[in-house]
Amino acid sequence: ELGVPHFHASYLIRFRLAGEVLLRRWISLIWTAPVMRRRIETIAATSAGQYNVSLPALAALPIPMPDTADLPVLVESLERQLSMLDALETEVSSSLARASSLRGAILQSALNGRLS
Repeated sequence: ELGVPHFHASYLIRFRLAGEVLLRRWISLIWTAPVMRRRIETIAATSAGQYNVSLPALAALPIPMPDTADLPVLVESLERQLSMLDALETEVSSSLARASSLRGAILQSALNGRLS
């Protein structure tokens, strides 16, 4: 979910990766990392505040790669940690919603003179 309104360009590109599943899982995990975002932004062409990235530019993009022997452990660890972060984010959002509701109930009680 995005916190602000957003719009997509009139076209989207599809960049399909070939190779083994573990490699594709690694790239999927690091694709949204800040270092990758900066690299993508440096190769993007901009016009009127819109960013466009071509398929040849994406194909030439350097991707950080660990040693092949470390890849299974890294992928598993990152996926587990991201899963825990997702669960924590859900818990925090739920707690914030409860806190907001409780604040509203306390304020309502105070306005009605029911607080002692």
